[in-house]
Amino acid sequence: MIVNKTSELMGARRLKIADLVRGAEISRTAANGLYHATGTQLDLTVLDRVCRFLKVQPGDLFKYVPEEVGQ
Repeated sequence: MIVNKTSELMGARRLKIADLVRGAEISRTAANGLYHATGTQLDLTVLDRVCRFLKVQPGDLFKYVPEEVGQ
């Protein structure tokens, strides 16, 4: 399973969703989906803009957690 850590990163930097929308120049819908981890897809252009704005790598926004087999 892939865990979205965007809200943790933004919280540590005291950024709001509105800051992400303005700074990364993405839609509020995309920012909400990313922040609340409700989206099922992420456009690579949005990911690029968010990484550039936050000055991070894509791997800093997401974490892979292996699921237990048989659950």
